[in-house]
Amino acid sequence: MLTVFKNILDLLLFHQHYTTYVKNDSGKYVFSYICEIKSKGNKMNKKIVLDFINAINEHDIDGICSLMADDHKFIDANGNEVTGKDRMRNGWIAYFLWFPDYKIEITDIFVQQESVQYIYRKDHPKQKLNIIGHNFIAAFGFAGGTYKGMKTDDNKYFWRLPASWKAKVSGGKIKLWQVYCDTKIPYDIINNY
Repeated sequence: MLTVFKNILDLLLFHQHYTTYVKNDSGKYVFSYICEIKSKGNKMNKKIVLDFINAINEHDIDGICSLMADDHKFIDANGNEVTGKDRMRNGWIAYFLWFPDYKIEITDIFVQQESVQYIYRKDHPKQKLNIIGHNFIAAFGFAGGTYKGMKTDDNKYFWRLPASWKAKVSGGKIKLWQVYCDTKIPYDIINNY
């Protein structure tokens, strides 16, 4: 049954209406689904991402965690993944110890149109299964910070680099936060400390 729903959702990306038929174990068609897509506004999800960035810039750990889904996934610029709100709480605490003035500056933000998929059983047209699609948001700008807050005249512990972030919002929470940035300069600073 899950495969059926996955196939339906994959096809929904390309069709406004779609009908599928489900077979039982003996190969007989037992019922069908009719699906439709309706667009939904995306302002709220953009606000959630901007609130998340604001909480990061304020180093507000509780604020960051309140906006993460329980199964939140963080992917760093090297492709390393951390899953779970509690694990990311510790990750943000450690990162802010490394870079106590870490900030994100957003110059552009783009929101993929969110859709809501409604699936009806053809033999029970009043039964509707509401599946909310994920809303992807891409943010572009700069990230920067000073390693361990070490201020020097030559700023040798400071970095500010172009960066981008991909966010997936689902159910009013950040489900995915992925960073794209060249990490060579921050790692060189850490290694030369």
